[in-house]
Amino acid sequence: MIPKKVQVDLEDLRWAFEDHVGEFSCVLDTETGMVLRLSEEEEDDLPLPIEEIEEDSTGRFLAIEPEDPQEGYGDMQAFIGTVAESKFRELLEVAIAGKGAFRRFKDVLARIPDERERWFAFQQERVFGRIRDWLAANGIEAP
Repeated sequence: MIPKKVQVDLEDLRWAFEDHVGEFSCVLDTETGMVLRLSEEEEDDLPLPIEEIEEDSTGRFLAIEPEDPQEGYGDMQAFIGTVAESKFRELLEVAIAGKGAFRRFKDVLARIPDERERWFAFQQERVFGRIRDWLAANGIEAP
């Protein structure tokens, strides 16, 4: 199958892949590349009524499922493996143990701004990689 080329904003997709605790669902319009949030408040901004989008059988609209939090945890583990300074690496390893790992990880990163910035770039690249994989699995080639 030849991938369909679609201009997609990876940052919009990243936002849609974040867990919004059931507030609304998101779809990718494979014709326009737009990420659509399906909520009653924003129905006027949609190209079709919500029901038609949700019941689409043409493949135009791809449902975007929130990313599994384990992916984010794996990103933290992988990042820790790249930290050169052993004491800082140990602090991060302790931070991700148990409940509240994401908050503690970010609190530890806040102590060293350069590492915090490196984390954001590292995490973005990993998330964008998963998004590109998801697009490819759905026959879409994005920038």
